[in-house]
Amino acid sequence: MPFKILIVIAGKNRKGWLIIQYANNGSVLFTIVDRNLQSADYLHVNLPRNVRRRDDMLQRYEKPSEYRHELETMKPEVVACYKKYCDRKTSDELVSSLRAIIGSKADTYAKIKERKYLSPAEYRDAWFEGLIKSNDLKLRAIMREGILREYAVLLLEYSFLNHKKEHTRRKLETMDREIYLGKNNFCIGIFVAPQYNKQKSAWESYNLKGNKVNYEYLTLNQIIYEGYLSGSIYNDTFVAKKISVNNLNDIINMFVQIKNNSVSDFEKMFIDCYIEYICSYNAWQNIPIMLPEYRWGKQKKYHTYRADYVIVNYYTGERLAIELSPFSSHMDKNREEARLQWIKENNKRNDYFFKYRVPTITFTDDDLGNVQNCFDMVKQILYVPDAAKKHSFEELVKLL
Repeated sequence: MPFKILIVIAGKNRKGWLIIQYANNGSVLFTIVDRNLQSADYLHVNLPRNVRRRDDMLQRYEKPSEYRHELETMKPEVVACYKKYCDRKTSDELVSSLRAIIGSKADTYAKIKERKYLSPAEYRDAWFEGLIKSNDLKLRAIMREGILREYAVLLLEYSFLNHKKEHTRRKLETMDREIYLGKNNFCIGIFVAPQYNKQKSAWESYNLKGNKVNYEYLTLNQIIYEGYLSGSIYNDTFVAKKISVNNLNDIINMFVQIKNNSVSDFEKMFIDCYIEYICSYNAWQNIPIMLPEYRWGKQKKYHTYRADYVIVNYYTGERLAIELSPFSSHMDKNREEARLQWIKENNKRNDYFFKYRVPTITFTDDDLGNVQNCFDMVKQILYVPDAAKKHSFEELVKLL
């Protein structure tokens, strides 16, 4: 009696794949086949190549050459399956079309121009996560095809290995090289590689060549490595001294100084929430810095705007400005003056976005009735690796 076979991929070792076969007579046959399924011919069944499809989160191979070989070997079945989604005529045109669609979504779904990835699997999962969140129903349907999904997985991982340096490097924005916080009479400087230029009589960020820092930008770890500058601004000149930081207490002391120079009770409470948060986190040094009284005009004495808080997350590429209710500290409640002040506030938020690409969230007086709730809303921007993986690859496949 011929077998009625259900084939399950149970695992892979150096010899090849372990195939578990359930026959219609209830018997079970275990067979090791080589990587190309060549030794499976004696089973007298036509084993389709996509039995090797794996909906797990493991990286498929280590070397680009292995990916190239596998992608080429899969080509006939990919073409046969993809024909129903594309009207291209030749095999090469069909494969090129599929590869172009997958590659064109790299920035849309995985934000490769903004985010840093540590592994092919992390990059691949981010791409699929972006697809799940999109409205591209056709591409989601394509990815529900096992052979096409596996082809996409291999192509994404292969692309990562081919551009590993670009994907894994820290991409420092120029505006983040020197950051100024606070008022003219008390200003904190968060610099990358700060050094004092005697010729200019000014502090500046040394322009590092290559990827030489041992921390993620604008995390508390940067302050541990670089320290911070503390001083005042006179005639557009930052007069300051460098403060060394050795531990969490030193960082807390910096935030306490900023807090003591604030006139807003809500701002002080927000800083307290941040201090409590970092103290509760084991790997606190990896947490992005919450930047109070962020000066967009940097060391200019007469600058247009200061944001109550800014968070810049180099793990995700996200940026967020946080504004507490203008009525809470500096807005006159007289109707006409309030109207003019609100116009100014809206212009400020528009400039944050269009000039600096930073969206703004504003908490009203009612919101600030519970400052902890407000802080919890923005806490998700304080992403730290391993804490933000929302779905395993297997879960993403189920959501397609």
